Amino acid sequence: MPERDHVLDLISAVAAGDAAREDVVAALRDEGVDSLDILVEVLAQATRKEPRTRSRSRPLNAQQLSNNTATDRAAQIVHQVPHLPFLLRGTLYDPTDIDRFNGKELHFLSARGPDQLVVIDDRPTMENWWQLTYLSLNLSSVPHTLAPNEVGSGRGNLTPTNVGGPTIIVSPPRGSSGPEGFGPPTSAPPPIHPHTNFYEDINNGGSRLALDPNRGYADLTEVSYTFFGTGDWNDTISAIELVATGVAVLHEDVNWSGSTFTTMQNEPNLLPYGWNDRASSIETW
Repeated sequence: MPERDHVLDLISAVAAGDAAREDVVAALRDEGVDSLDILVEVLAQATRKEPRTRSRSRPLNAQQLSNNTATDRAAQIVHQVPHLPFLLRGTLYDPTDIDRFNGKELHFLSARGPDQLVVIDDRPTMENWWQLTYLSLNLSSVPHTLAPNEVGSGRGNLTPTNVGGPTIIVSPPRGSSGPEGFGPPTSAPPPIHPHTNFYEDINNGGSRLALDPNRGYADLTEVSYTFFGTGDWNDTISAIELVATGVAVLHEDVNWSGSTFTTMQNEPNLLPYGWNDRASSIETW
């Protein structure tokens, strides 16, 4: 019998769009899977396999949105070189200067403009900012209905549309038999469920991991990734999409520790920030 996990990985590659069917068929034959009976037996064994513990998203604690990084772990930090210059303590550094800060955790923020990256080297300052945005977004008393053309815009850019009652959209004049200048009223589209999408590939490609607001995954090694659950989301995220949420945070280490990347806007490509395939825990609100 061929090695079960390797066969499942090959099949999962097709399901995830990472390999052509013809290539996988050839690889399966090399593994000895040359008949439907053998393939069915491999899959049957997989269903009997003791499942690995899988993490569920956890509710966030507003008073502790991260954990301190152990001193020995911080000393091992090696930062990816970003494509953008970064601003730290009032000094604008060249991207290659990030090497100066190896062995020290840094907290990256995507700026509104495309020309530079903001970096903070003090965790308490970053934690205070997280708490402020968390409370600001969650204490807002103004409801909001998200129209389809607002998907992915981020909660920070939304405009209330249903204040004081349901929204009514009035159609433009189309020769209606009603009063001049008015057409029959139609109901607003149903609200879209707020969540944040994390993608495997840039430009929102590949597999997607969705996370509700005010929740996080403390350990992405325990979050299933491949079709048969043989992989995980650790060091896999390459793009972020905010759908009626305001903030998303990537943590380099599990349990919301280590260096971080924070955004309040959609990020279809984390490469320029030096954060491609780097996150081991995540959270959003």
